[in-house]
Amino acid sequence: MSTKDITPRALINETIKATLPIIEQDEKAKKRYLSMFISADNLYLLNNDTIEMLNAYEREGNPYAAYALGRYHRIVQPDTDSIETAEKMYEYAYKHGIADAGMALSMALRYGHFGYIDKRKSHQLFAEALEKESRLAAYSQLNNLLFGYNNTEKNPGKALTIVNELIAIDGEEEPNWAYMKATIIMYIYGEESSIPYYQKAISLGSNYALSVYPCLFIPKDDEDADKEAFIAALKEGMEKENCDCYYNYAFEVDDEEEARNSLHKALDLGSTEAARLLGDIYQGLAREEEDEAYYYKAWNCYNTGARHDSEECMERLFDMAKNELVEVSEEQKEAIAICGARFGSQKLINAVVDAYKHGRLTDFAAEIEQYYLPGYDPDYEDETEDDEFPDDDGRFDAYV
Repeated sequence: MSTKDITPRALINETIKATLPIIEQDEKAKKRYLSMFISADNLYLLNNDTIEMLNAYEREGNPYAAYALGRYHRIVQPDTDSIETAEKMYEYAYKHGIADAGMALSMALRYGHFGYIDKRKSHQLFAEALEKESRLAAYSQLNNLLFGYNNTEKNPGKALTIVNELIAIDGEEEPNWAYMKATIIMYIYGEESSIPYYQKAISLGSNYALSVYPCLFIPKDDEDADKEAFIAALKEGMEKENCDCYYNYAFEVDDEEEARNSLHKALDLGSTEAARLLGDIYQGLAREEEDEAYYYKAWNCYNTGARHDSEECMERLFDMAKNELVEVSEEQKEAIAICGARFGSQKLINAVVDAYKHGRLTDFAAEIEQYYLPGYDPDYEDETEDDEFPDDDGRFDAYV
């Protein structure tokens, strides 16, 4: 099967249009539909007519459309009130029995997406979603087992068993499980063994597989890395609108404008790495050219990355506010700090606790005392890596 068979954009939009009208009567269609919203990258590829269709079904009370719109607004955040919309959509879908909506709420409660956290309730919703066979919960469980997320003991062997069971239930053509199996194979047996599995996942329309596949040709300790294959894989990923391929391609071109355009395309497709790097570049230009306008460009890039849960971008926003590089209120600065603390940033945990000790952030007293005071580290030093900010030419060193 050729890896050019299908694009993620075609997959998600055509699948939604084909399955949503029959979702209540067809269990297979229901699983297929819900699987389209597992990959966050997919949400950036929704076409306007698909969104219009989802809105029309949601207005008629369809909970599956509400869940999809909740994911879209939570991830892409196209409107100023997208977070409020996402919460409303998730709650409606969950109350109407959509297990994946319960898992989406679990993630929101864990990281404070809706302005408050409740880790106990988050854990309960996660367990409930797994029991109800939520595919979004199963995907999260696989990542927990593979990478040790959320205080889970790493167990790649168990992850492989689970993903094989999911493939047996949902079929060999499910792109999310094909991608997860490729990733698990890579961690257990090595990069070379995983190549055919990633190729299969790409052929099925997996956006995440497009992100990983090019890097298989640049092993860290291999002087015989296949650079031509790497570039070819990046270009294929760019044709299929993969944000990571656009991001990595920026390091492979000599033209500064082309590189920056590639980074902006990556940013438009949801790359938090591009948000962070572009922000760093604009900060460097602001210092070099003594032009404050670049600070605001940097702020906008970091802000985009922070909205998409980048801890690094949250920290950079906080530093810009703290150093008064942009005009930001004390309330905005502390809001950034609380968001970053929820994602585990030691720098911002310390900032939140320091503010609290000085009588601020009292609205978050229970949260701070339960989660951040115990994690306060008075010996923490914020050390900037030598290559964390752009070189004189505004570029990073590749493959470090």
